[in-house]
Amino acid sequence: MGHNADHFCIRIEPFDEQELRQHFAHHDVEARPLLRNWGGDGRGPSMYITGPVGNTVEVKGPPDYPYDPDVDFMPEPTADG
Repeated sequence: MGHNADHFCIRIEPFDEQELRQHFAHHDVEARPLLRNWGGDGRGPSMYITGPVGNTVEVKGPPDYPYDPDVDFMPEPTADG
């Protein structure tokens, strides 16, 4: 038997955290804390919301640390950036 996905992701560009929070608040949608999550193209900002029928949605921005296909890994962030 199959399982449903626990969330889906929407890529937002540009990713402006404050603007997104204001938009969600205007529509009575609570945005969870900002995270830096891995995605298919690297690590970048994301936040989770819950839709009106209970679906979890990840709203994700462009990567701060892009995936490098030449070496097939995603570099870890360094202390300076």
